Amino acid sequence: MFARAVIFGLTSTACSNLPEEEPPPPVVTPAPPEVAGLVVHVFRLVTPAVTPEDERDYHQMPGYTGELRRLFQLELVRAGFTVTLDRAAPADLVAVVQSEMPRGQPGVATLALSSGGLIVDRISLPVPVSGKPPKTVHHSAETAVRLVEAMSRSVAVTELARELRTRPPPLAIAAEPVAQTRGQCDPDPELGAEPTPPELECAFESVVRCRPPSPVRRAWQSIPFVQCPPQLGPIVDDLLGLSAKFSPQMTRERRLDGQCGATPPTGDCCYVQFTAQQCR
Repeated sequence: MFARAVIFGLTSTACSNLPEEEPPPPVVTPAPPEVAGLVVHVFRLVTPAVTPEDERDYHQMPGYTGELRRLFQLELVRAGFTVTLDRAAPADLVAVVQSEMPRGQPGVATLALSSGGLIVDRISLPVPVSGKPPKTVHHSAETAVRLVEAMSRSVAVTELARELRTRPPPLAIAAEPVAQTRGQCDPDPELGAEPTPPELECAFESVVRCRPPSPVRRAWQSIPFVQCPPQLGPIVDDLLGLSAKFSPQMTRERRLDGQCGATPPTGDCCYVQFTAQQCR
């Protein structure tokens, strides 16, 4: 009889120290159609660090922020947004989620939305907490839902969606032969090497495409081309399907409109794809 009482007492004590379970989150409200068409990249920590943001996150980001980002990404999809996981891929919006959740107290979550390196909107919401210390739990899943719904209602995000509908697609500029754009300015070695065709027994043609820079904050190229990825996927179909390589010379010429000797301002990034029409 005594032994049973001791065992029961130990079991009760162990169970009493378990934290509260987070309640199930509400179902996210679908985003309005004009907003749901946006492509969103949610900034996530990568290791080893690639950018200063990665380095800061690696040393300072609490684990619950990483979980909140994952939940936010999931709720974006449920609300109807398109989420791109590749930070190098084109995105209409880059979302950066940060949070602070003090033990036993309500927390705060913030969402910064940027496009083309410029802040579109900032949203801050409380993170509810339930239970009593030391068995409290923050409602991260509910917070992710609320952040997505606030983003869907954002006037600034809606205006961005309307503006993007009037822009041409990133790769909609017609292809033009390299010979039509080269020769205006002398090559500048400091801007990097120009792409060259592969050493294959093929008849190559060159196709050029220019597109807006990536909104992802990553130092792809040396200044002044910090937001130009070093390469894209194939921009036209051919036998080899080679990637399109960044061309600093054509990028400078496009941005300066032939004004040699000046610093290129922010503008489109130009790429060259060598297309194989016939190979031995």
